[in-house]
Amino acid sequence: HYKGLQHAGDMVYNNCTFNGQVFLYGESETFNGCTFNQENSAYYNVWTYGAKEVAFNGCTFNSAGKSVLIYSDQPGQVNDVKVVNCQLNASNKVAGKAAFEMDSSIQSDITLTIDAATTATGFDNGNVSGNSLWNNKKGNDDDANNDITVVVAGETVLEPIYEAQIEDKKFRNLEDAFAAVTDNTTLIIFEGEYDNALSINKSNVTV
Repeated sequence: HYKGLQHAGDMVYNNCTFNGQVFLYGESETFNGCTFNQENSAYYNVWTYGAKEVAFNGCTFNSAGKSVLIYSDQPGQVNDVKVVNCQLNASNKVAGKAAFEMDSSIQSDITLTIDAATTATGFDNGNVSGNSLWNNKKGNDDDANNDITVVVAGETVLEPIYEAQIEDKKFRNLEDAFAAVTDNTTLIIFEGEYDNALSINKSNVTV
């Protein structure tokens, strides 16, 4: 239904209650001690949608099987979502749906960071992740959905698939890596199959 405060800048909500599904549009949106209630298993508590940076601190999510969808249909959209000391409760399971669902098939990047104090109770395991807390619901095997990073309790449990590296910078496709090569460069190519011919016109390059 796309209900939310559009054309918003930096939003902060303290001790608010949200009934139904809310969409986020702000440059950043921070929720402190808020409660989200949803009784319909067809809907989430929150779509992060247009918000670039989102923080949930000490919040409670009561849902009917899925709580937060991190997804946008806008190419180039980036979502950075941080979750601290939150409790997510599902009254029933929705098949294949975890508490946090993610889809980066259209937008650019998703980063989800969840601390060790956050819990999810009553959710099904995600259809791809096999985890009830988070799910990259369209997989992470190709460029169409290869832009998701998930960190749980300080451990990176999912990250994009990289094809090459120059010094500390990793590249998701070999074409971008070759374009970044300069003289006296060491290019590391990770294991994989490449169909297109690529060339390097630089001196003293190690591959």
